[in-house]
Amino acid sequence: MTDCVKRVKLAFDRFIAGDSKGNRSGRPRFKNKSRYRTFTFPSIPDKNLVGNKIKLPKLGVLKFVKSRNIAPGFKLKTVSITRKADGYYVSFSVEDKSIPEFESETLATESNTTGIDVGLEKLYVDSNNNQALPQKHLRQAEERLAKLQRKLEDKNRSKKARRLIRKAISRLHQKIARQRKHWHYNEAHKLARSCQVLAIEDLKIRNMKRRNKPKKVDGVLSRMDKQHLQE
Repeated sequence: MTDCVKRVKLAFDRFIAGDSKGNRSGRPRFKNKSRYRTFTFPSIPDKNLVGNKIKLPKLGVLKFVKSRNIAPGFKLKTVSITRKADGYYVSFSVEDKSIPEFESETLATESNTTGIDVGLEKLYVDSNNNQALPQKHLRQAEERLAKLQRKLEDKNRSKKARRLIRKAISRLHQKIARQRKHWHYNEAHKLARSCQVLAIEDLKIRNMKRRNKPKKVDGVLSRMDKQHLQE
């Protein structure tokens, strides 16, 4: 309940005052329970976490698949439970105030610096002429996705069958998102290992995708601009 109130307050604060840059978001709208996929417990004591079991308020003791151990000295802060296409996930937020902040002392030179140019057709091109071409995971799964969509549009199927098809579509989208995220992480690690200093130009890809407005020449539109307007 505390987390719900906090999210509502944050949404209205962004709508009224805006974020740190002054950009205001849209008016908050009502979301039903099917759209609320994550809820957070703001304060859970360390004693509630024993092995691969955790005790949560109102839910009792839950057993989960433990991916990694929490390092000694870290204090458990919050616990979040998220519903995804293939099940429920639990994530922990931990804190250790004894760890100092890391400050890099590496000086940028021509030999230890690599610059990358981010583009639309290629993910990036670095100063050593190494390129990262997009993997197009969505294009590779389009045929299977279209087949599932056609099955879903069949009105003769039962509600149970349509529910199973929707679940299959959600899992396929989740797989595509994970493939894309895994590839991005691999490329980021590759760049981090290959150089000490990384220089990235500050571009707004959203503005690069926009279409230019037709220009007027002596108050008359050119023939090509007229054809674009008619289309």
